[in-house]
Amino acid sequence: MALTDRQAKGLQPGDKPVFDGKVMGLMLTPGKTGSKWTLRFTSPVTGKRRDAGLGVYPEVSMLDARNKALAMRNELDAGKDPIEERDREQQIASVAGSALTFEKAARKVYGDLKPGWRNEKHAAQWISTLETYVFPKDRQQATRRGHARRLCGRIAAYLVRESRDSQPYPPAYVRRYAMGLGARPCLVEPC
Repeated sequence: MALTDRQAKGLQPGDKPVFDGKVMGLMLTPGKTGSKWTLRFTSPVTGKRRDAGLGVYPEVSMLDARNKALAMRNELDAGKDPIEERDREQQIASVAGSALTFEKAARKVYGDLKPGWRNEKHAAQWISTLETYVFPKDRQQATRRGHARRLCGRIAAYLVRESRDSQPYPPAYVRRYAMGLGARPCLVEPC
């Protein structure tokens, strides 16, 4: 017999967990702060019993809990542990959100170099050129060759300052470095 909405609302904090009856392993566990949806399964990876939290009732409706549980059951049928998959996706999302972009790297380089410049106008022009032509608000790439040369020149100047032997870097190295920071090839090609 399937769990009904009326039964779910009638659960009290001391009651035993109630299994859904439609999705194997899906249960509603009553607690002091509310009832929690849980999917109980055996991990195909470790062979151990695991409980996956699916949310709190009534914020997560019965239909939503069943859909989430069915999606997890499909992952189990494919031989994957749904909790490990969810953790992996969250980790990938957090890494992608904190990834170093070209704009962040350029602003860091600017912050490192600015205290050494005596001319405030030069400092303002340095970042202004990048803001205008390299990372504009609409994120369209700059295509003019002069701006690409200027970008490569500024990156090369930073590389020369940072090198211990003060030897200028070859243009191919500057191109690879700029592309590693996130510049598009068309921006760094004309060096």
